[in-house]
Amino acid sequence: MVGHRSATDEALLSSRPAAPCAADLPAARPGGGLAGGAGANVNLPLPLGSDGAAFLAALDRLIARLEAFRPESVVVALGLDAHKDDPLAGLALETEDFTAVGQRIAALGLPTVLVQEGGYPTEHLGDNLAAFLGGFTAA
Repeated sequence: MVGHRSATDEALLSSRPAAPCAADLPAARPGGGLAGGAGANVNLPLPLGSDGAAFLAALDRLIARLEAFRPESVVVALGLDAHKDDPLAGLALETEDFTAVGQRIAALGLPTVLVQEGGYPTEHLGDNLAAFLGGFTAA
């Protein structure tokens, strides 16, 4: 959710049809797509310290774009580093916000692959993952 240029990201940016989307920090996502994915990348940079409400508003805009693209499946690079206590994140999501993120992604009703990529070992990391999965499986 915060980082950029993971292996998942690289694979999606270089293939078509794919529409990589991200809500993250401005400096984290300088690119606009690679090879066949050029121009399909949607970035909604968030200001440093953005909270769950700001993140979820950006996610809602990304989901609207994703729905317009009409994908057959979704790959989520699940970064739990957006939590307020993550030492390198810069965003300020609460554990409960990850539940809402999971619910929104599951509500797409599409086959979904979750790749857990970010999140430094804090006392909240496991709770954040459980919150996301709880929201995702309850929807």
